[in-house]
Amino acid sequence: MNVWHLVLCVVILALAYIFFQYARIRKLPEGTDEMQEMAGIIRDGASTFLKTEFRVIAIVVIVVAAVFSLFVEKTSGITFIMGACMSSVVCILGMRSATYANVRTSNRARETLSIQVHPNEEQAQRLDGDHEKTESWYILHAEPGSTLIGGSTTTDLDALRAAAADDSIGERFGKRIAVSEGDFVFVPAGTMHALGAGIFAVEVGSFGNRTYRMCDWGRGRELHVDKAFEVVNTESTATVRHFGSYGHDEAGDAALPLIREGVRCELFVSNVIDIDKDYETEPDGVYHIITCVQGSCTVESPEGAVGLACTESALVPASTGRYTVRGTCRVLQSYHPR
Repeated sequence: MNVWHLVLCVVILALAYIFFQYARIRKLPEGTDEMQEMAGIIRDGASTFLKTEFRVIAIVVIVVAAVFSLFVEKTSGITFIMGACMSSVVCILGMRSATYANVRTSNRARETLSIQVHPNEEQAQRLDGDHEKTESWYILHAEPGSTLIGGSTTTDLDALRAAAADDSIGERFGKRIAVSEGDFVFVPAGTMHALGAGIFAVEVGSFGNRTYRMCDWGRGRELHVDKAFEVVNTESTATVRHFGSYGHDEAGDAALPLIREGVRCELFVSNVIDIDKDYETEPDGVYHIITCVQGSCTVESPEGAVGLACTESALVPASTGRYTVRGTCRVLQSYHPR
């Protein structure tokens, strides 16, 4: 077998893997009728774009291939066309996979996530050489009646272990907390937790990256029960702060910009800021992360400007001087406390 046979085998295996993953994606449910309708519109738009693009590319490929055949090597034109065709196949598969996957990803986000627990600093260092993972969630949207799990209803570890054996911890011992749009949920390390169905949130948290899954609702993914029970704190509970709609505080309408502390712990702070025109501040020696959670805005500094749509974030370096957030929006201003 020469090198070209080996290359051909690799290409065939790669294509087989692509088609396998593509078929696997197609089998996943697309969600509600509205989601399926929107997904169809997106796919139609993507297909129209590709058809228009390929008409232009086809002309360019034919011209370049003819030039190669006439002035370089007779077979080089054919080789160029084959390469263009292979690139086109990859492009089509990539676009179709993306347009089929996006609605299925959104549908999975409507389900209750796995029940997890994260380690504190000492536990993370000892178990995995990592750092503490404490986190928080700002609720962007919650369907009526939505709840999340933010703690355990029992401190009996034996009972929890028995429930872990049949993957029923969530149903039997998950502490349900009702949430709505505009809530900020703080989840300390060691807290048993899971986002519930119908909830979309932005996560603000520490640098740790260790997650130990305790329950997956029978979906069959890997659990990390032993490590989870080393770090779980059955007395720890998630806390919720309610910020309501834009421009309102506990007393009703409020003067803007309205700045309120959403979450504060040793590892991070995140403020909720409602802005109607502009808000000017400075990093004061620590970097800031600005996340737009309602409306849109522009973050401006002497070094430049960046526009943010809802759910997009910008990093403001610690070396930046004063900067301004402009727009009619609600943003999260997150940073490490000094």
